[in-house]
Amino acid sequence: MSNKTADIEDLLPPKPQAPQPRDCCGSGCCPCVHDIYEEDLRRWKKQCKRIREGGQEEVPVEGAIQQDKWKDFEIVKIKEISPNCFCYTFKLQEGQSLGLKIGQHVIVKQKKNERNVIRQYTPISDISERGSFDVFIKIYPNGKITQLIKDWKVGDNIPWRGPFGNFSYKTNSYKRVLMLAAGTGIAPIEEDNSQMKKYNETVLFRKLTKDDIKNELLQAPVESTLVLVCGTRSFDKDMVNAAKDAQFMLQSTLTMYL
Repeated sequence: MSNKTADIEDLLPPKPQAPQPRDCCGSGCCPCVHDIYEEDLRRWKKQCKRIREGGQEEVPVEGAIQQDKWKDFEIVKIKEISPNCFCYTFKLQEGQSLGLKIGQHVIVKQKKNERNVIRQYTPISDISERGSFDVFIKIYPNGKITQLIKDWKVGDNIPWRGPFGNFSYKTNSYKRVLMLAAGTGIAPIEEDNSQMKKYNETVLFRKLTKDDIKNELLQAPVESTLVLVCGTRSFDKDMVNAAKDAQFMLQSTLTMYL
């Protein structure tokens, strides 16, 4: 290998670290840690090729948050909502918003035993809020990442990346929007609800049954109703089956998003 070639190889960025099978939580995250790795690997190969060929460095368009790289945000406030639930406020530049659209989320990264642990979160602050953004996090006793998050303190800089999510909604596209959520799905649904037009909506906090779904769908033409479902895999499956049963009973076409 010539000295020139060796010098070029020294300029190459480190190869992204491939996730191990245990790094995936198996919950169908979008993006999954494997998706993030494949995208990082694609960008790494492109960057290495550019350096080897002597091309000019690409100047990225800087935003409050970016999909292609991690960016640190400072914690400026931590509010305890309950003994194991906290609202974390992160600082943005003055006049800057996070830049999310309805239904989008961000991902956070922490290190445990020299391995990256990544999870998705949906900010609960208004998507148009400037100067800061809020993330609501529940600390679980055996949570792989929340056991690291519980040690966060004001002044810490935390790496975030995004936005992710392809759901889109045009104002007043449907006569009714039925939102079904449980657990970690409540924050994304709450974000969607806060951005949509509000017309005497009813919010129920309790266990949902098939009859609940059917009765809700009977209140307006099914074809003009949008159903949004967000929760655990078992919850999503139960809600989808309940809605499909009602759809079959009403002999109508239903629009659903998971």
